[in-house]
Amino acid sequence: MVFGEPMYFTGDSTDQAVLRAATNQLMEKIAELSKQEYVPNMYASEAKDAIKNSKLEEDQIESDEE
Repeated sequence: MVFGEPMYFTGDSTDQAVLRAATNQLMEKIAELSKQEYVPNMYASEAKDAIKNSKLEEDQIESDEE
């Protein structure tokens, strides 16, 4: 298990923008520690769908070129 340095956050804990910024910072650090890519403001299922759709588009372009 890998542990990073402690993270400290300031700001109004009821402010959605402050919470979003803190969440993004935390997720970026987790991604860095786990050697994964963090895609901000996107759920994993949306990222998977985007990857799948781009793969389908690439396959379509390749078949059109043949």
